[in-house]
Amino acid sequence: METQKSTILVTGASGRIGTAAITRLAGRFSVDGFDRAGPPLPPPLTEHIIDADLTSDESVRHALEAVRQKHGSRLASVI
Repeated sequence: METQKSTILVTGASGRIGTAAITRLAGRFSVDGFDRAGPPLPPPLTEHIIDADLTSDESVRHALEAVRQKHGSRLASVI
């Protein structure tokens, strides 16, 4: 029986802290990232990058809906 990995959401996925967190967690968890569109590109170990501007309520609402559609309503953690 295949066990689904828990999901961790990393904000600022292409930044120094986000990149380090993703690198550390990839493999043990399904890691998705929130980041604004455009460069720099997110790290390759990220399962999925979701365009999100944390300064916009509407953008965050849309991004969280995308997470819900992909993973359901349960996350292991948000970093």
